[in-house]
Amino acid sequence: MIEKYFTRLPYKKKWVIFAFIVWNLLFIPAFIDFFKTIENEVNITSKIIYPLIFAITSCLLLIFSKNIREMVLKEGKAFKDIRKDCFLVLGVSFLILFMHFGIN
Repeated sequence: MIEKYFTRLPYKKKWVIFAFIVWNLLFIPAFIDFFKTIENEVNITSKIIYPLIFAITSCLLLIFSKNIREMVLKEGKAFKDIRKDCFLVLGVSFLILFMHFGIN
C-alpha cells in the first residue's frame, strides 16, 4: 500500500522520509511545552515557527535551485510536476506566519 503511494509521488522516497522526520522533530518543543503546561494557557505558536521556516526554505530551494530539484525529484520529473505543491505549502506557511505576527 505505501509503496504504491511512493511510486506516484514525483519525489524520491528517501527525501520524503527525510523531510517527514525533520518536520516532526521540529515540532517536538511545541508538544513538550503543550503537555508540560496543559492546565495553563500555553503559547505554542512561537514553537511552530521553526517547522514553518523549514517548509518555506525547502519550497524556496525547490523553486530556485535546479541542483536541489535534481537531487529531490525522480528521473523524468520537472518543476511543473511539483509547482502546485510548492506554492500551496508556501501560501499556507506564510498565512500562518502572518497570523502569528498579527496576533502578537
